Amino acid sequence: MTDTPLDLIPDERWDLARLRAGVLRKISGKGHDRAKQIAEAADRLQLNCRTIRRLLCRLEADPRTSSLVRKPPSGGAGNSRLHPLIEEIINESLQDSYLKRQQLGISELTKEIRRRCRSRGLSAPAYNTVRKRVSALNQRSVAVSRRGQDEALKYRPVLASSPRRDFPLEMIQIDHTTADIILVDERTRQPIGRPTVTFAVDEYSRAIVGLVVSLESPSSTTVALCVASIAGGKAERLARFGISAPWEMEGVPEAIFVDNASEFHGKTLERGCAQHGINLRFRKLGQKQEGGIVERLIGTFMRKVHSLPGTTFSSIAARGTYDSDKNATLTLGEFEAWLLNEICGVYHNTVHSHLDCSPNEAWRRGAARRPPRQALDRTQLALDFLPGTLRKVGTQGVVWDRISYSSPVLSQLLVRGGKRRYLVKRDPRDISCVWLFDPDQSRYIELPYRDRWRPPIALWEHKRAVENARSEGVSTISEETIFQHVEDGRAMVAAAESKSRKARREKSRIKHLQRAAPAQPSCPSDDEGETTSRIPLSNVVEVY
Repeated sequence: MTDTPLDLIPDERWDLARLRAGVLRKISGKGHDRAKQIAEAADRLQLNCRTIRRLLCRLEADPRTSSLVRKPPSGGAGNSRLHPLIEEIINESLQDSYLKRQQLGISELTKEIRRRCRSRGLSAPAYNTVRKRVSALNQRSVAVSRRGQDEALKYRPVLASSPRRDFPLEMIQIDHTTADIILVDERTRQPIGRPTVTFAVDEYSRAIVGLVVSLESPSSTTVALCVASIAGGKAERLARFGISAPWEMEGVPEAIFVDNASEFHGKTLERGCAQHGINLRFRKLGQKQEGGIVERLIGTFMRKVHSLPGTTFSSIAARGTYDSDKNATLTLGEFEAWLLNEICGVYHNTVHSHLDCSPNEAWRRGAARRPPRQALDRTQLALDFLPGTLRKVGTQGVVWDRISYSSPVLSQLLVRGGKRRYLVKRDPRDISCVWLFDPDQSRYIELPYRDRWRPPIALWEHKRAVENARSEGVSTISEETIFQHVEDGRAMVAAAESKSRKARREKSRIKHLQRAAPAQPSCPSDDEGETTSRIPLSNVVEVY
């Protein structure tokens, strides 16, 4: 059974669960020490010891943060007793008056609410009622709205210099780089440009625990794929490239340390990390040296890349008269295979100067003392990090960005009522199917295109097709219009690939979709109408 998705948990309940989880996870003693820690936790959380023990049992049975989310009240206590119109006026006043740079006080806010209530013939709420509504707001959001982004920095964790780590996956550093090499198209062997590589390195063992190789710019999806690659799937990935060296580093990290790039800031990533007990931490602004471990690792591998044909070196001066385009020979897949072999066959078996042993030895030693946490469900973990939205189910199925998705099982949802909005998630690399969460059954349902004959496309292709249609003056952009523009764009890329590097690069970006396209329409795989995944989530980390 699948729990309520992270996106559907109210912020106040989620923040309380995160606070409780952070305190309870520090309780590790036995006997008298454990009783003392429980008493301290009870005092900090303002709960009694019996409640602390009950929450500990719940967290031990399910170590995810969501196990501590307080269930919504069924009625009575905990529900607002105010008239819905008064609640609406309070919420409007908070947005219009309180969450502004003028920094209106609670007394002035109360007067404004009372004025609006009187104008509509309603009784005004008391001062304490308004104060409680203000106290319930997310304080970081309040700080951003009233005093600006700089003031909100105090609500982020402050990171000191990297301390010595005690066990594997205690802290992971993640960063991206544009590799110093020109790659070529698989078919024409013509240059297509430089790839982006995302590394995840374990501070304890200095082992590389996650890797994503892509032709895309860094994004939240790249980060999600990297986190998923840390959790597992490495043996299957090495087998696809015929690499025999082992890659043993798998598990759920305790914390992830990243810089302040936009792709690391988002509700989906934040909640995905918190759901699985991962502490998402950021470097202080302007303090690049705080990510020194992953920065040095990137430098080490880029120096290795400089020995490959087609390298661009680290600067124009270092490149000299070397013609990178002319000497380029590696495809995207060949470059990833080389990188994986260097990681698993060479780097992990080389003595590290900081450790006086190899990353493999350090990992095995640490994992023997404290085995890394494993994901309860790797598919669920991947879905937790994918972007989502709320959509209604209609007679055409589910419509997202003008594309309809459907499955016979949706008829059961229509019977329950068409006004309900359901959480829907998708993989931006291939939007030919989405996953809809059914809260009554507590499970995700896979929904393919309603028109099964349409080819798989990436989200970037969809956006470009919409932009092209608008530039041509198309007033009503339909699903048919989008796919026609996608096909036209692919045809132009195919015609231009021998002349243009950009066209060859786009050809490589969509090649994985062409491989995944079915020869005939997908059919329901069982009596309930669920369909088989075209790109299985258990194998989410691929070149794209």
